[in-house]
Parts: sequence; C-alpha cells; structure tokens
Amino acid sequence: MNSEISIRELTSLTGVTSRALRHYDQIGLLKPSRRANSGERLYSDSDLLRLQQILLLKELGLGLGEIASNLDDNAPADFLSDHLQKLKREQLRLGDMIASVEMTIEKLDKGEPLLPEDLFEGFSNDPYAQEAQERWPDKYQESQQRLSKLSKSEQQAVFKEMETNTLELARLKKLGTEPDSMEAQVAIGKHYAWLSNFWIADQNAYIALGEMYVSDPRFTATYDKYEPGLAVFMSAAMTAWALANLA
Repeated sequence: MNSEISIRELTSLTGVTSRALRHYDQIGLLKPSRRANSGERLYSDSDLLRLQQILLLKELGLGLGEIASNLDDNAPADFLSDHLQKLKREQLRLGDMIASVEMTIEKLDKGEPLLPEDLFEGFSNDPYAQEAQERWPDKYQESQQRLSKLSKSEQQAVFKEMETNTLELARLKKLGTEPDSMEAQVAIGKHYAWLSNFWIADQNAYIALGEMYVSDPRFTATYDKYEPGLAVFMSAAMTAWALANLA
C-alpha cells in the first residue's frame, strides 16, 4: 500500500486509544515511522503490521515486555505463521466448548441425563500438545492443519474411529493374539490409516511412536486402561507393520 495514516485514523480503524499508542511510542514498542510538520504521529504499512502483531499477542495474554521480546526475535511472516496455528487450536477448543454448552442446554430442556465427558469437552487443553509440538514441530503443524479443515461432525467421526480401533486391538490382546499375526496386522493397519488423518508417518516415525506408547507412562496408561499390556502389544504390532509396509 505504501501509505501513511495519522494516529487519529489509526485509533478509529483499530479501537486502540491514542493514549495507548503514545505509550507504545514512549516505551519503544511501536514508534511511528515519522511525524508530520504539526508533530502528529504518522504510521506506515510496516507500523500497521507490527501493531497487528502487538494486538495478537495481547489477545494471547502476553505483557508488553514479552510482546516486545517476541517481536524483536522473530521475522513477521514466521511470527504470524506460528501464532496462526495457536489461534486455530484455540478456535477448535472454543468450538468444542460451545458445542458442549449447547448440548447441556438441550439435554436440560429435555430432561435427559448428562454425561461427564460431554459436560467438559473443550474445557481443558490437550496435555500432550506442547510436547508433540516440541518433539515433532513439522508433523505437529501438519496435523493441526489437517484437523482444522474437518467439521465438528467429521472430527467426532475420526475420534470415534480411533475408539473402535483401540477396542479391537484390546480384544485381540485379550485373546492372546500375537502382534505379528494377520489379525493384529490388519487392525494395526487401521491404526496407521487413522493416524494418517493427522500426519503421514514414515517407517522410523511410526516405530518411534509405538516405542513412546511404552516408554511414556502417560501413553501406557491411556492404552492399558482398555486392556493390561495393550501399549506393549500395539508397539510390537506397529514395529512389525512398519517393517513390512513402510519403506
């Protein structure tokens, strides 16, 4: 655009008060590109981009000192890309909360029983999200992008599929089926297909994921609640499947 707008225009455009803009100028957080002969602050396109980032970080709960540090350490495109993913995750979580409250109201009106898992859907963040983002940043971003493209009903169908598959694997484990048997390999192939809704794992990644089911007690507890030893069973089945089917 290569244009400039005055502090009065910027206040009208964004809702940020002139007092706040002057404060940002004083602390070096957002200094206008230049001043008019009258002394009025004039803001360029790059100033507007920086203000967008400031407002975004304020919405995420950061203080002005933290905001300045974030902006100074990151290129605008990288900064926006990273925080766009955070906003999309929050959008999904808020969507779950809205659906949960709507369902609660509907069931109360109809006098239907309330299930605990329905009441609190979306009210707590995924405890593994930060760890997954740190360990596999590219794959995590890919999974979030894929998930954000699914509607609420599609997401529910995907996670219902996971539950069905886990119950089938638990049944096979309880029957004493070997992890490398045909039945177990067919079931674990469905697990891989389900995982592919979020990210495409290569041979090493899929084997490593199975190993994490065993090495991380949180994951072990998640699967072993279906059937004792299921995490170990799945890990062995995943290794066998990956060696046979993934290059």
